[in-house]
Amino acid sequence: MKIECPNCKKAYNIPVERLPKDKSFSFPCQACKAIMEIDPRSKQKEVPGIGKTEQDHFEGDELKKKILRTVRDLPPMPQTVFKAREIMADPNSSFETLARVLETDPAIASKIMKLANSAYYGFVGKISSIQHATMVLGHKTLSEIVTMAGSLSILGKEMQGYGLDPRELWQHSLGVAFAF
Repeated sequence: MKIECPNCKKAYNIPVERLPKDKSFSFPCQACKAIMEIDPRSKQKEVPGIGKTEQDHFEGDELKKKILRTVRDLPPMPQTVFKAREIMADPNSSFETLARVLETDPAIASKIMKLANSAYYGFVGKISSIQHATMVLGHKTLSEIVTMAGSLSILGKEMQGYGLDPRELWQHSLGVAFAF
């Protein structure tokens, strides 16, 4: 169970089997010493925008909304990133070959479709396939999307030992790259 301090927002992961099931309890936050009250009998946290708890069963349009809301959280598969970079490095490769690889990864495919259907490209009709989107975006833009998606999964989270939050680590990495 994830518990967050209301004062300092520090999160604690407590195994459910260690919690008392029949009564509420409290404990001090290690960071700010505020007392946190926990009642395991209380209703589960509601999912924003839907009003159902996380344990509720979703169907139909509600399920689609939940999936689309969480697709941003999917990390790209490293194999897809490597294979796509390999195909793009080959000057004889086709958009069709690249599209077949990219459509196997929901994280990258959603980024490609979002960009291809953006107002920047100004298409009157909706682009509904990865193959069409790859031809619209071109190799250079697709290369940037694949690189960004692959590096974001690494640099988008806190890494032990660096002492930097993800944004600072990203800025430091860019600064070093520009210095060379």
